[in-house]
Amino acid sequence: MVSPLESSVVRIYSRSGLPIGAGFLVSDKYILTCAHVVADALGEGRETVEMPEGEVTLDFPILAPGQQFKARVIFWQPLNPQAKFEDIAGLELESKPPVTAQPAPLTIAKNLWGHQFKVMGFPEGQHNGAWAEGELRGRLANGWVQLEAVRQPGYRLEGGFSGAPVWDDRLQAVVGIAVAADIFRPEVKVAFIIPTASLVTAWSVPQYNLLPPSSDDRRFRFWKREVFSQLRTVLLASLVVTGMVLGVRQTGGLETYELKAFDLLMRSRPEEKPDPRLLVVTATEEDVAKYQFPLPDGILAQAIAKLKAYKPQTIALDIWRDVPREPGHAELVRELKQNENLIAVCSVGNPSDFNKPDIGTLVAVPEERLGFSDVVKDADNILRRQLLSMNIDKNAKCQADLSLSFQIALNYLHSAHKIEPTLTKDQQLKIGNTIFRRLQFYTGGYQQNEDNGQIFGGYQILLNYRAVTEVAEKVTLTELLNGEINPKQIKDKIVLIGVTAASAKDYHATPYSSGGTEFKEMPGVMVQAQMVSQILSAVLDGRSLIWVLPQWGEFLWIGSWSFIGGVLASRVHRRKILALSAVIAIAVLSLMCWVLLIWGGWMPLIPSVLVFVATGGSTIGFGLGKTSPNRLNRPN
Repeated sequence: MVSPLESSVVRIYSRSGLPIGAGFLVSDKYILTCAHVVADALGEGRETVEMPEGEVTLDFPILAPGQQFKARVIFWQPLNPQAKFEDIAGLELESKPPVTAQPAPLTIAKNLWGHQFKVMGFPEGQHNGAWAEGELRGRLANGWVQLEAVRQPGYRLEGGFSGAPVWDDRLQAVVGIAVAADIFRPEVKVAFIIPTASLVTAWSVPQYNLLPPSSDDRRFRFWKREVFSQLRTVLLASLVVTGMVLGVRQTGGLETYELKAFDLLMRSRPEEKPDPRLLVVTATEEDVAKYQFPLPDGILAQAIAKLKAYKPQTIALDIWRDVPREPGHAELVRELKQNENLIAVCSVGNPSDFNKPDIGTLVAVPEERLGFSDVVKDADNILRRQLLSMNIDKNAKCQADLSLSFQIALNYLHSAHKIEPTLTKDQQLKIGNTIFRRLQFYTGGYQQNEDNGQIFGGYQILLNYRAVTEVAEKVTLTELLNGEINPKQIKDKIVLIGVTAASAKDYHATPYSSGGTEFKEMPGVMVQAQMVSQILSAVLDGRSLIWVLPQWGEFLWIGSWSFIGGVLASRVHRRKILALSAVIAIAVLSLMCWVLLIWGGWMPLIPSVLVFVATGGSTIGFGLGKTSPNRLNRPN
């Protein structure tokens, strides 16, 4: 079957009977070609201004090879770089063309870059013709369009291709005629065409088989209008869905799921190295079996005395002691009174909780050496927050208004680095260059208010756990008392003493306590070590605290994922590909949240997934995700 291009191509002969160029049929009797091809065919000079009067010999090489036709010149625009149009000639056949000959379809397009083309010419030695192909490029200053024959090997456009129609495979039409090649750099295989717009403007007599002005451009304009219309609808849908999800979120409807997602990301983070400033002396199950439980005062006094000999910066006794435990009571009282590096612990009672009594100390301890061990847990009993301070009733046995961990950190920073805490203008705690922002309502996944029972009493911050296995170096109580330690493990360090034996029941659920991990709960003394390490690492090492976006930032983050879900659903129409794309997008979102949490950022993962899916689903439900089969082929 002969193609529209093949049924229109003509081969033009010189007076000696050799092919010298090409042209093509543009109507029943009119042919377009280059003026310099006609001048060569008639033996005229290429710069001839006057229209030649001789007859041009040609044939239709595909339809009727060898059947020669005569044509006369009726339009003439010779070579003239100063003219608006140049090197264009129009011929009129003196007889009818072959029956199967058809005028080539032409089209006008503003942007041809990257379009694949093909062209048939008659270079020297190829009287039967040769095909070249490549890619169209951009428009030049003189209105011509550059093209490149990119295949190797393959014909480049050279002498014999001039006047040939250049066929655009994407537009399925002729977009110009070959006019010149770069003869100075033949290795680059670059040539030039006169585009259709110049041809039909210069010679307007023929009834061209002209397709609607750039159907491709019209498709693009229609596509652009369609896309903008869809984007406006998707944007509106994403705003509505985002508003609904944020409304549910602020009532606390998503808090449980957000906290579980936070735990999952926290467990997935890589562990950090132990804090080199800390040492934890643990009373294990073997230790309490050896020394009894509760541990006698004398054992604690011996442990403190042993540590003091190695010159630690601070010693913290994370063991409640409000009644004597003989033997050794007097020795422990002496340490509590005289050891200025020793910090004791007490517990603030809760009248409504029988399991949380008010526990003081054996003797009065200065407030700078006393801290409460109380912690705040969420409704699911998981410890995600750190309590730094709180108001204390003047009649309470525990008169510490600072937490044990905070007191330890302040003591160390003052003694070792001369750093003191201050308050910013908006009453935020600042230590060194680090601001510890107080946990407020609507912070991250915490969205409930006082009416829902979620009250952020005291000065609370989020707890950025350092590690689950080894937050600090550990030695057992027996190893300490037997002298089985290296003095370097203690000198100038913070030493916490606490019970890790399961029988003591001083354990707390953490984000690491679920998800099939082996770390079901964390000993209280290790929790205190986590909290001390968080403060010191933030102040001295620049380690990030857990931070969240402001409310407007969370709205933008969540709204962006809502919009992405809608756009994806509106543009991807194959269900399997859409499902795969959605899975990949959610995986990317989760990965981003995980990476940001490594750097301390708690992003709203669950709301983002919800709006992504909901907006995508609503987009499909309202039909924006369906494509009419003819909408790109029949633009309005």
